[in-house]
Amino acid sequence: GSLGILFFTLLGFVVYLKALDPEPTISLDTDWFYRRAARLCMWFAEKPVVAWEGALSGISDSVILRFLHASARGGLLTDLNVVDAIV
Repeated sequence: GSLGILFFTLLGFVVYLKALDPEPTISLDTDWFYRRAARLCMWFAEKPVVAWEGALSGISDSVILRFLHASARGGLLTDLNVVDAIV
């Protein structure tokens, strides 16, 4: 009995083997949305965010760093002249 079941299973497999060949189709799956969103996110990170970072970096280098250096020098002078004089 088991050999008969095995034989007819093999026969059915051989007969329908041609039907098991894949057909070229376009299938949309849920990952299509993730890939589209990832492409949009990467574009956003590469174009506007990089441009914004470059503009802020330029402002930071020209304005904010000068202010920080000047305030650090002022703090050093205050420490050397006022705090050390009191101590």
